[in-house]
Amino acid sequence: MTHPLRLRDFRLLFASRTMSTLSDALVPTALSLAVIEVTGSATALAVVLGCALGARLLALPVAGVVADRYNTRWVAFGADLTRVATQALVAVQLIGGHPSIPLIATAQAVAGVASAVSLPNLAPLVTRAVPGPGPERQKANSLMGVAKSISQLAGPALAGALIWAVGIGWVFVLDSAAFAVSATMLLLVRLNWDRPPPGARRAILAGLVEGWAEVRARDWYWISLIAHATWNFAANILLTLGPLVAVTRLGGQGTWIAVTQAGGIGLLAGSLLAGRARPRRPILAGNLVLAGYAVPLTLFAIGAPVPVLVAG
Repeated sequence: MTHPLRLRDFRLLFASRTMSTLSDALVPTALSLAVIEVTGSATALAVVLGCALGARLLALPVAGVVADRYNTRWVAFGADLTRVATQALVAVQLIGGHPSIPLIATAQAVAGVASAVSLPNLAPLVTRAVPGPGPERQKANSLMGVAKSISQLAGPALAGALIWAVGIGWVFVLDSAAFAVSATMLLLVRLNWDRPPPGARRAILAGLVEGWAEVRARDWYWISLIAHATWNFAANILLTLGPLVAVTRLGGQGTWIAVTQAGGIGLLAGSLLAGRARPRRPILAGNLVLAGYAVPLTLFAIGAPVPVLVAG
């Protein structure tokens, strides 16, 4: 069996998607601290983060339909180029010294749509870059998962170092540049693209209806969707209020950077553990362990000491 990293196209794809994931990992910490620094307002922070997340949420179903019907490489390339522009705009706003919260919120909404469009394209890209048997693709997907975990581990630390050294605006300069590198690598990938069968590019609405019917037909799937929606709701409460509490009551930006960094370490550990775990009921196990997110929410609510928050 050929190791996926021996394949030129997968190496380029792996590097491209790693850069893209690292770029995404830089944003939450820097964006939250930037809005707090500019406004000191929980409302402004909620608006900016809500625009980014809401746009991504609304675009995801349509993005899945697009991924089924069009050349995935060009769709991913366009998504990266869009984020080059949006993050550069935020950088100019912050470095220029007169940032506009509505403009930043709009840029993050557009970036959220681009992120949503990029997400469903990963699996088809891996499938075309690794044409071998199932074990090769499983190893390729595992490599992608570890790279994502490491990127999300490195993102807060890198953002924190840049904020400390040169200022928040330069985090977005690096973010824009990383997306540009990712897009360039995608251009170098040579993937065979099978033309969609006749009628595949039918109306997007028809695709959404078909997808919704498939969801409803599987109890385990829509129940898990509700569980994950609940978890994401709670997680984004923490992402909105956590940095504000950390900056105003728990010692400043360093506290929030430490908390997000600890989360990245936990994510990497969990990813490595998940590669070995073989639970008898994996869907149940996955949903139950997500309930552990109640720990940091509770610790923030009761005002726990910083070391305890970091551990949580």
